[in-house]
Amino acid sequence: MKNYLSSLILLAILFFSSQLYSQQSRFYIYEKNDKVNVAPWLRYNKGEGLFTGASSQYFFNENFFADGKAGYAVAGKFPRYMIGIQKNFQYENNEFILRAAYYDLTETNDQYVLPDWQNSMTALLFKLDYFNFYRTRGTTLTFGQNWNGTYKIDISAGMRNFYSMRNKAEASVFSSGGDKIDGKRAFALNPPVAQGRDYFIALDYDIDFRPSPTSFVNAWHLRGRYENSILLHDIAKSDFSYQRMYLEFNRYQRLFTKQKSLFTLKLASYQGKTQFTADTAGTPLPQDQFLYDIGGYGSLRGYSYREFQNGNRLAIFSWDYFFNGTFLPKSFLTKIWGLGQIFKNTDLMLFADAGYVWKVDHTKPVVSVGGIGVKDIRADAGFGLALTEWIRCEAAFPLRKGVKTERGDYVIYLRFTPKF
Repeated sequence: MKNYLSSLILLAILFFSSQLYSQQSRFYIYEKNDKVNVAPWLRYNKGEGLFTGASSQYFFNENFFADGKAGYAVAGKFPRYMIGIQKNFQYENNEFILRAAYYDLTETNDQYVLPDWQNSMTALLFKLDYFNFYRTRGTTLTFGQNWNGTYKIDISAGMRNFYSMRNKAEASVFSSGGDKIDGKRAFALNPPVAQGRDYFIALDYDIDFRPSPTSFVNAWHLRGRYENSILLHDIAKSDFSYQRMYLEFNRYQRLFTKQKSLFTLKLASYQGKTQFTADTAGTPLPQDQFLYDIGGYGSLRGYSYREFQNGNRLAIFSWDYFFNGTFLPKSFLTKIWGLGQIFKNTDLMLFADAGYVWKVDHTKPVVSVGGIGVKDIRADAGFGLALTEWIRCEAAFPLRKGVKTERGDYVIYLRFTPKF
């Protein structure tokens, strides 16, 4: 047991180090003459356990390349892969792309919550997986345009099959998260999804006025996706007919020379059937790959994990305020060994969230937002302390009663993320 725990801790450290470095510096484990590169593809979650693999690009020339990734889920005992080919066309300050891809992947509808590598860390260390997963296998064709690196639009069409996935992972370093089943802590169950074939068209857009994705200047960032399967449903005789859209607005604002503030508004909507029959008994279940859950980190931080579930409309507003090195005064104490590190690294953030998920009749247009009032909105507030350059602790407090949560409750998070 001791060796098992030691192996898990070592794996966590190795995983965290490699993924963190890869996220921050586009790290490749192999490069050769601007022709080929190879990067790690690692994660840990309840649907796969440890997943290990690699991604690669091969350049035929500067504007024409093939790329792919492949890996194996150790606990799930299945492979996942993607292979694509892309041609770029340059015209003045514009770039056009034409891309085709074939894939068999594990996907989630919860990617707005937090980055995949951070979810992997919380799953591996605390048995707390914020994602629900399903399998998709299919192909896509994409045409895109990039204006000066600020405006990006992709138009795609594709076919995919949806498949349900079950929990495969059991191990974690600590068992503070998950659900209690038969007296033991286990990962929260991964719900089934509506299975079948889907033909769709989609529009992805990204408008980013920052000079680079890592810079924090006074700027706006808008991104989103619109997806439609209604147009191809009758022609292709597919199993799904829906529209869905996602919008995210971010405002980055510097204050008082060094302090920073981030305002985020997330909106999502789905028009289509919200239930399917999963067994011979005719039990109706939610179409989990299309519906929205909130609660916990990435949404309403003061509430329980997925406390509000299965809405076809989502709205979340978040505010984060970073003191950015101005929380503790600079003094002679910073020169004292040990104590100096505390003064150097410890920093403060404040935050607040407000939002909800709710249901609108599936016959209503995708842009309709009825069925919610001010009394339905849930809100929370809290603070966070940076303990090192890459670890911070956050405490969140609900301001209104929820389904499971009472006023006066609190939630503590330990996050592995760059310091504010």
